[in-house]
Amino acid sequence: SVVLPAAEAVPAQDDVLNEKQAPAEQNKNKASLWSRLSRKGGKNETPGNETFNEKARPTTVAPPAAPNAEKRSLKQRFVDSYRKHYCPREAPTVVLPSCPTDKEKYSYMSMNRAWLFIKTEWYFFWYALYAVLTEVYIFMSLGITIFGKRFDLKGHNQKLRDHPLTVETAPTVDIYLPVCKEPIEVLANTWKHVGAMRYPGIKMQPVVLDDGAQDEVKFLAATFGFRPDFLEKLIPIHLANPKLAIVQTPQFFRAPGEQTWVEQGAGSVQEYFYRLIQPCRNTWGAAICVGSNAVYRREALVAVGGTAAAECSEDVHTGFYAVNRGWELAYAPIVLACGICPDTPRAFFSQQMRWCTGSLSLLTHRDFWKSDLAFKQKLCYLSGMMYYSSVATAAFFNPLPASVLLWTRPELMKYYNLFFALPSLLVGLIVIRAWARSPYTLSVQYTQVIMAYAYLQSFLDRIFGTKLSWVPSGNNKSHKNNRYRNMRVLAWCWTIAHNGLLISASVYRIMGGLAWWQVFPALLLDAFNLFIVHRFLFYVHAKEA
Repeated sequence: SVVLPAAEAVPAQDDVLNEKQAPAEQNKNKASLWSRLSRKGGKNETPGNETFNEKARPTTVAPPAAPNAEKRSLKQRFVDSYRKHYCPREAPTVVLPSCPTDKEKYSYMSMNRAWLFIKTEWYFFWYALYAVLTEVYIFMSLGITIFGKRFDLKGHNQKLRDHPLTVETAPTVDIYLPVCKEPIEVLANTWKHVGAMRYPGIKMQPVVLDDGAQDEVKFLAATFGFRPDFLEKLIPIHLANPKLAIVQTPQFFRAPGEQTWVEQGAGSVQEYFYRLIQPCRNTWGAAICVGSNAVYRREALVAVGGTAAAECSEDVHTGFYAVNRGWELAYAPIVLACGICPDTPRAFFSQQMRWCTGSLSLLTHRDFWKSDLAFKQKLCYLSGMMYYSSVATAAFFNPLPASVLLWTRPELMKYYNLFFALPSLLVGLIVIRAWARSPYTLSVQYTQVIMAYAYLQSFLDRIFGTKLSWVPSGNNKSHKNNRYRNMRVLAWCWTIAHNGLLISASVYRIMGGLAWWQVFPALLLDAFNLFIVHRFLFYVHAKEA
């Protein structure tokens, strides 16, 4: 969160010390609220004064309950909590998903939609670049979501009635089930739900693709529990539009208490994209394909040369090239499958880094800028890339204003500066939590720290031309790399550095006469940010414990 300054015109120091100042002079120095927010301070200024449905919860491979758990002492419960959240001795318990319930199926239908660093000195202009880029992204994203339309559920149901699936009308369907060293219970759970799908005749053919022994894998491992009506809800959309290449549905995740905090946060943070962003992008014909839970038209894939040969996010590239060649991509926010998320910080870091790398590779490729996509479509893709850049830079730029002010212009450090940061805090902690269908707890804030450093690493890889080897999200043994370690070291260094700057500046200025209450809100906000980042800093993986 950003602590932003509000410049205020105050009397010179000699006048402040003069308690017998004439009332006329005091009134002359008073400024309106607007002037305090807009005027530049003088050089001689001084410091002034839903509850989950239990029937819908996934099958859990739970560890045996501890004997006499209710009689454990406070110290023992503290040790148990520490080992669970920071230093697990065993790999996390696998919490298998079940297919979405009828209530969850349509839970993404309703979207419920949703600079100030004053130019006091020339040496604050460095902050303007970050502020401008962030605001451009925010206004771009707001424009896409404000004018985007809700999914037409009535129109969708009409397509189902107009194009019923029978033995004569149903096209053949191949279901690809990639395998790459995922836990065997995850694969068994997936295949069980795939086998329960309803489809006319014998026109559905599941195909298992065992890529565990290959160096590169083209498809993301399928770890989803599908509803039996998955194909019944999506194939008619294809039948209604012969130019439709891909129908994409949401990636949906539950967050039961048996999961790790990483799984809970990683699943909940996806709702905003699949429930709000994707439907709005679909309005402009710019929804993206994410691979999982999608139905592809074989004719379209053949026409565009098959799946795109991309190192990361080949599904996004495939959808882009299909649209660029005249095909269409539709997004239906109908929850038809439930999945599982990475359960450790390292695995989640690897997944997010891969997603960001895939987006950057597309947005920095000449094919994108020379494509025949409409301007509004390119704007949607560009907004996605700017999201990654804004999150990556926020971790470093957001904590700086308070420290910079205290060291350079302490007279501008006011307790009400925090008021400018309150809206973003309220939105992130309260508003979105009330809007979300999933439990939007502090686990989301914890995982967003991991996302910031993962995106930063992706940008560094792109700048320096280093490549990232692909590993599936479900294979925790393949996520060890120096990138995660390096970003952890950077997080430690940056956390110590900016907290040291803020605390030392606060002590120095308070001892010099600055009222403590002018600094306290900034310290309070910094303490909250420190609490949010501590999970990423202190987590010890099971095999490192």
